[in-house]
Amino acid sequence: MLHEADIKAVNGALLKANSEFGDSLLPLDSVDFGIKFSEYAKKSTISAEGLVTVKLRSRAFMLKLCEELVKRFPANVAVLTDLRFFTPSTCMDQTSNLSVECLPWDLAASDANKDAIETQWRTLRTMRIDEVVSTVNFWTSVNKIESADGSKTFKDLSAIAIRALSLPTSNADVERVFSVMAVIKTKLRNRMLIPILVALMRVRIHMRVFNICCKDYTPSEKMIKRFTSQMYKNQEQDCNLVDDDKASDDLVEAMNLIEYSENDNDNCDLIND
Repeated sequence: MLHEADIKAVNGALLKANSEFGDSLLPLDSVDFGIKFSEYAKKSTISAEGLVTVKLRSRAFMLKLCEELVKRFPANVAVLTDLRFFTPSTCMDQTSNLSVECLPWDLAASDANKDAIETQWRTLRTMRIDEVVSTVNFWTSVNKIESADGSKTFKDLSAIAIRALSLPTSNADVERVFSVMAVIKTKLRNRMLIPILVALMRVRIHMRVFNICCKDYTPSEKMIKRFTSQMYKNQEQDCNLVDDDKASDDLVEAMNLIEYSENDNDNCDLIND
């Protein structure tokens, strides 16, 4: 994992490289340009002066590349690094002295009850969990724990954990959603409403995840019974009462399905960890 100290170190080295003093840069002969570069340099008939010019340009390119990469790194790397404290193996480690201050408070809601979160954090760390589960499943289970009166025991703590873990660390999932949506909602279908779009996205992603062809799909009896003229009236009523929050939740669910599909392709099975 990339830490904030690494970015600062690279940025400091770049500042020295761009200073008036050239002592901070390695000599050209000490720069590692890669094994292929060395092989081509030995086989090529380039002159010594030409080789020096190529090395100077290559080093300048690598410096410029590092500068651009540092510019694109997010400024909230420290906040993202603090997400590790939500992993079950870390937050439930009773041998460590983790304070509630280590949590990413920048991601908490503005009205978060810090006193309740601290109390629930201390209570949770006294519990014992032997089963190894994923981080998302762990906090989903913690959110469901109830006391004797039926209230959620870790309501505030699980809220900040789920809120923080829901933060997209990249735009890959969003780009996948746009790719699927672009295939479905074309220029000829530009008047398609969100409920229909989300439904078609679900069907397409579901078939891709479970490797089902549309030719082999068999509708259930319940689905066939709903294929009547009444469904168009219900659809018109639903479209007039579209809830933006519900539509957003549906899109998030579609994104989760896409992420499931990508994990399935990487693991070569149909089991979602």
